[in-house]
Parts: sequence; structure tokens; C-alpha cells
Amino acid sequence: YQIGRLYKYGTEPNYKKAVRWFRKAAEQGHILAQYEIGMMYYEGEGVSQDYELAFKWHLKAAIKEDGFSQAMLGHMYIKGQGVTKDYIKARKWLEKAVVNGDPFASHELGIMYINGEGVTPDNVIAHALFSISVSKGNSDAAKNRDALTKKMTTQQIQKSKKLVKQWMTLN
Repeated sequence: YQIGRLYKYGTEPNYKKAVRWFRKAAEQGHILAQYEIGMMYYEGEGVSQDYELAFKWHLKAAIKEDGFSQAMLGHMYIKGQGVTKDYIKARKWLEKAVVNGDPFASHELGIMYINGEGVTPDNVIAHALFSISVSKGNSDAAKNRDALTKKMTTQQIQKSKKLVKQWMTLN
């Protein structure tokens, strides 16, 4: 796995060699290698872009509670990349990713709550999810939270803050 990282992120990247080393580690069950090779197939780095193989590798890591891979599965279900578009499955994986600390999953799940994709539209929950994402460093979520705040009542904002506080206490 570490050799793969050197080839992917080093001063002179070599994606083909990175894929080879990540695959060796991933086939032995290394979770981060499974995530990395999943991303390389997703982006087409060192291999032909292949959403089905990206999904396969992310699923292996997601089952082992890797939040980043769980978020990728949610994203791929939303977009219909490598799988049939399915908002219910997207929500399931994004919720797991939020629990496992992925900062972008809470943002993407918040967007689902704004748009009513696989969930009943709910600005309070969306606002809370955007706030959680912001607390983890996602600046895009701040823009969406701030825009949503302008459409909400004071009471709704207070409910959102209470949800965030509860979530932070549990996680």
C-alpha cells in the first residue's frame, strides 16, 4: 500500500505502478488500498475509467466501515455511475459515511434532503447536515447552509442547531 502511495502522490507520479501496488494490497484486504484503487478506476488514473470496477473496490472497503468509500458508493448511486441510480441506497451509504466521519457525505446527504431525493424534503435536517459538514472543513457546505439559513425561521434554525449538538455528542 505504501509503495502505491509513493507512486500516486510522490514528486513524479506513476499511476500505472500505483495501481499495481494498490491492487496487490487491496486483494489482500487492505481497506485504504481498496479505496485508492476504487478512486483510480473512478478517475481513470493509470487505468481506463471504469465505474463498475470503482464500485466493486469501494464496496469492499465500505463493508469494512471505510467512510470515504461509503460516501463514494452514495455518490455513485446518486449519479448512476456503475450502478442503477437509486436514492434509497445512496441515502443508506451516505448515512453510514456521515457516522464514519466523511465530511462530504453529510453535504451530499443534505442536498438530498433539500431536493427530496430518496427522503422527504426537510430543510432542518439539511441545515444540520450542512453544519456538520462545515464543522469537518467542507467550505462548499457553508455556502449551501448559509443560503438555506436565509429561507428558514428562527425556530427551524434552533432545531437544526439542536440536531447538530445531539449528533456531535453521539459522535
